[in-house]
Amino acid sequence: MSLPEDARDRLRELRKLGYALQSDLEMIVGELIRLRSEVERIKKALKKHGIEVD
Repeated sequence: MSLPEDARDRLRELRKLGYALQSDLEMIVGELIRLRSEVERIKKALKKHGIEVD
C-alpha cells in the first residue's frame, strides 16, 4: 500500500525544515532529561504502590 500523493509531498516538506540553533538543541535536550527524570520518579512511586510499569 502506498502513501497518497499529498502525504508524500508533506513528508518531503518536513525534510526541508531549516537548521536548529545550538541553544535550541541544548534546551530540548535539557527538557528531555528533565522529563525522563520525572518519568522515573513516577515509575518509582507506582512501584511503591505495587504497580509495575514498563
